[in-house]
Amino acid sequence: SLYDPIKFSYDMKAFLHWKQLAVALRENSVNVETNHAIIQAELLELLSIISGSSKTINECSASWYECFIGHFLYQMPSKQLIPKYIDNALDVETYPKPIPGVEAWDSICVDLLKNKFLSVIASIEALDKSIGTFVAILIEAAGLLSTYSEEIGKDDAISKKQTNNSISASIDRMVEDLALTYLSNQELFPIGVGILINTGNSKSREILSEVLPTYEIKDSDDFEWVLSVCSQLKLSKTMATIQQIQGEKFFEKHLIPNALSCFAASHTSEKVVSTVWRLFEDTLIRGELDEELAVQLFESDFAKNNGLLRQCLSPLYVLNEIMKPGGLHNRTWTSRLLSLFDFRYLPSFYKAGLVVLLFENLNQNVFTLENLALIIEQFNRFESHINADSEAKLKCEALYKLMVENRSTRAYPLTFAQLLHTVRRGIAMDVSFTFLDDTQYQ
Repeated sequence: SLYDPIKFSYDMKAFLHWKQLAVALRENSVNVETNHAIIQAELLELLSIISGSSKTINECSASWYECFIGHFLYQMPSKQLIPKYIDNALDVETYPKPIPGVEAWDSICVDLLKNKFLSVIASIEALDKSIGTFVAILIEAAGLLSTYSEEIGKDDAISKKQTNNSISASIDRMVEDLALTYLSNQELFPIGVGILINTGNSKSREILSEVLPTYEIKDSDDFEWVLSVCSQLKLSKTMATIQQIQGEKFFEKHLIPNALSCFAASHTSEKVVSTVWRLFEDTLIRGELDEELAVQLFESDFAKNNGLLRQCLSPLYVLNEIMKPGGLHNRTWTSRLLSLFDFRYLPSFYKAGLVVLLFENLNQNVFTLENLALIIEQFNRFESHINADSEAKLKCEALYKLMVENRSTRAYPLTFAQLLHTVRRGIAMDVSFTFLDDTQYQ
């Protein structure tokens, strides 16, 4: 009959029947005559072990776990007898014993077999924090830690509850410490986040609100994952912070539409405004806005549906329309130019760039007399402002210099002051010629 450890673990009658056969075989083997005495002695020793002889098992074991396994398998495979088998194995003097208090494999196994689960957890944690934490969670999930509260008297409900709470708090601390360890490693960061999310307590939420902005986002999948975590935990301020940080990174990489989308999504209006004005200034200096960039800025669904972004992009859109090739043939060209002059939020020194556009189109039969009257009004107001504001005047001069350096198609006045004088003369000439043309046909 074969030894069936699985069947014997739940069918004691089957084991006892098998053991009776093993004992009978041992007894019958004594009377066997053979010329090989050594082989017969070893065979009898083996039969004595499988028939459950404690003395033979003790004598033949080379370690405590061999002694323990021999008793458990062949004396009686019962969980209730494990403490007895362990004590017996540790009392045998013929082999080394585990040293109590030392975190080693055999001492941990002894504590486990003696149901000292907290000692097992502490020892494994000292060797490897990750494995120790996972073992603690598994032991708790199996309900094995309830033995500590069960040892307390039934009438002492308070002590039972305190014991359970203390053990649970200790395991929660281990889980939290492990998660924090993972959060310090970029590759393990998502695992740490997942652990803290699963704990579901307010402290974990607070920790995540602080560490999520530190995660190094490498691609769109990382970005979407971080935002989904913030959304799941309702961390709106953290989400805004991450979007702002990512917006700065996009801006550094010259991914302007992405940067603006992040700034707008985070409701960081000052970032959206400053970024758009930088684009506005760059467009004035370069003389054009990149066509692909214009499409991304003005035709994307996000720009159309986000009120903040749509509002901030409006002056840039108007400037882009003005500076498009063939824009002079558009009847709204002059009204768009005047609308920028009249835009109250336009930084005053940018109007120097508008004056350059005005200079480039004077004396070309572009403006009507009515438009010229409005231009004179805006021009006088602008000139009065910069004459009263020396800082604005210096910025105008710097912007004009940059614009001229990037334009080689025609001659420009040497200084900004000369530009103003030249434009005023050009306006006067346009008024004169337009007035003569209008009176000629009356």
